[in-house]
Amino acid sequence: QGERQFVKDNTLLGNFKLSGIKRAMAGVPQIEVTFDIDVNGILTVAAKDMGTGKAQQITITSRSNLSEEAVREAEMYEQEDGERKGYYELHSESEVLIAKTEQALKKAGKQLDRSEKHQIKSAMNQLKKSVVKMKPMKMQENDAQQLQSEKANLENLTARLFSLAESDENR
Repeated sequence: QGERQFVKDNTLLGNFKLSGIKRAMAGVPQIEVTFDIDVNGILTVAAKDMGTGKAQQITITSRSNLSEEAVREAEMYEQEDGERKGYYELHSESEVLIAKTEQALKKAGKQLDRSEKHQIKSAMNQLKKSVVKMKPMKMQENDAQQLQSEKANLENLTARLFSLAESDENR
């Protein structure tokens, strides 16, 4: 409960763990999450893994202990929280781009020449190193600029690769 953008900066009301999900690449597991708030302010959160059928839920009764101080704190840290959120989004987008690039390279086979593949793999490996090294919570503006630059470079290099992969899927 709170007004801040990140969980760690707010008050924990409850938690549950959906376990037994098979390891898979990002975006592959399908988890259905529902949030239901009744007229009394009682929140029920349920999650279900569509692949295994495993499910979990929690019910949280309403509490209204959000102080004026918490609201003022949220306003005070709004810009910092926004920057941090941007770092998380950039980091996540970079991870997704790497995964998509790896998949597209496997599908491309001989459609790309050796030089083009080498350029793409080199840029992808550089971005991978940066993603592993840079953690969103500890990122600074110069780190984000570097990560953005490397991501943009890989995006430019993979434009033809992704169009080849897309045309293969449409056949």
